[in-house]
Amino acid sequence: MAMKTLFTSFFCILSYLQYSQNTFFYSPVEPQNNIILDALIHNDTLLALQISIDTLKSSDLLILDTDGNLLSRSELGGMPFNAMRFLKVIGNEVFLLGKFKTDSCESLIATVKYNMQTKEISVISEVPFCDKNVQNLRLASKLDSTWFVNGYWVDIGYKLFLLNMDKELHLTLFMDSMDHQRVSIDFSRKGYVLKDDGLCNFYDKDFNYRKQRYNFIQGPSSLHQTHIPYDENYILESFGGSYNYENDGHYIRLVDSNLHEIKLLYISPGIENNIGYFEPPFFGGVDYYYTNELWIAGNNNLTQNLNTPTHFSISKINENFIIDCNQYIGFDAYYRMYGLRATDDGGVLVYGMKYNESYDPFLIKLGPNCELPTVSTEDEDIPLISISAYPNPGINELSFSIQGFDPSGLRVELIDMVGKVLFSADDLSTNIEVEDFPAGQYFYRILQKDRLLGVGSWVKQ
Repeated sequence: MAMKTLFTSFFCILSYLQYSQNTFFYSPVEPQNNIILDALIHNDTLLALQISIDTLKSSDLLILDTDGNLLSRSELGGMPFNAMRFLKVIGNEVFLLGKFKTDSCESLIATVKYNMQTKEISVISEVPFCDKNVQNLRLASKLDSTWFVNGYWVDIGYKLFLLNMDKELHLTLFMDSMDHQRVSIDFSRKGYVLKDDGLCNFYDKDFNYRKQRYNFIQGPSSLHQTHIPYDENYILESFGGSYNYENDGHYIRLVDSNLHEIKLLYISPGIENNIGYFEPPFFGGVDYYYTNELWIAGNNNLTQNLNTPTHFSISKINENFIIDCNQYIGFDAYYRMYGLRATDDGGVLVYGMKYNESYDPFLIKLGPNCELPTVSTEDEDIPLISISAYPNPGINELSFSIQGFDPSGLRVELIDMVGKVLFSADDLSTNIEVEDFPAGQYFYRILQKDRLLGVGSWVKQ
């Protein structure tokens, strides 16, 4: 199946922002050495879990309004509790999954209940991994409307494990010391699979082993890949670029029970990963609220050097794997996206950290068309830098909206679907005439001398 390269607008976010109700960017003004690990919308507020890089501190529950303004911040528990995932919210009670760390136990995986009014936290269930450093916990649905907890611990290498979690949120150990396989409801929706990028073990509903299939697809494996059931008989997956780095971004694909690719889409980085590497978000890079609106994300140019700028991509595609919209975010500092959560308004929450002499948490709400916040920052001398094409789609004229740059000093190159440069212009302060171009999809590249500022897609009607 043909692969389609994704280009998009470039945004560089530089300071604390306050925005409209549908989109916002939250990051505290003062550095706090924290990372946001999960977020969700609850009624007319937004809840976020914030973890400190200091393992001696507990996590915080942040409550924000729909404009991204922080309403409250509460520490969770009296001893170090690292909250990783929201389970559910009922009234004033928030149910969480995470781990405790004590003097005698390195990792005590627990479900807890936190009352937002009384600030009290109580443990529902716990499973000890006392000699192991558990670093990741993710949820996977089961056939009976309960859940698996799929996580990994670190010793010399990485080992995955599975916990059972029942409707009362009680935990029991199910499997330990597994290879790099994630659990999912299987293709028939009558059992389960444990799957990495190519190897798939099939089980019945009682988790009795049935068979194994192997269909290796070239591409680096990652502990943070996503494998989730989709539609009636498929699994939706994300994985990295090819080993030879010919394609150095990431893929999303749909596979059937024979592990054959039904649909495949390649998403390129905004700037080639020639400095660092691609990696999915820590808690997986694919989510959807509606089956015809899929969100996929990935980190680019990651290195061990926190002073090297990075960026991440966030893209929305439909059920035909056609790109609806997309953004690249970052480029001015070291960004690492930790997760995403699709929202019922067709938008998405993305969250993680930005390193700029300290770990600064960020939480961004994108709109249904990948809109980023467009209102000015609280410091008008530090604008939100953005480049976008309009009208999109258009007919005979193409114009650019530029923030943060002098448009007269920029150059645009218009590119066809096979990568051929069709047209270039040296001044973006005026409209560009494209009446001689046939209808179809094109890509544009914005440059300041030899510096690439952004890329994007444009459709001529």
